[in-house]
Amino acid sequence: MVKPKAETPDLFYILVRLGMTPNGMDRCRDRFYVLEQGEAANLTRLNSNNPSLSGFSSSAAAPYQNRWERLPT
Repeated sequence: MVKPKAETPDLFYILVRLGMTPNGMDRCRDRFYVLEQGEAANLTRLNSNNPSLSGFSSSAAAPYQNRWERLPT
C-alpha cells in the first residue's frame, strides 16, 4: 500500500512481492521493485471497495523490478 503524502526529495519505495507458491513461501521467488515517490504515486489506484487501501499490480511495476542502481549512493 502506497498512501499519498507530500512530495519528498529522494524518497524511494522498495516494494516486495513475496514468492508465494501452492506449497507455501519460496523466498527465492521474491520480487523487488525500486520506485521513486512520483512513480509509485502514478501507479497507485484507490481500491473502490475499500478507499483506505490502494495499490498496483506487479505487472504495472515490472519496469522497476531489481532497479537497485536507481538508489542514491
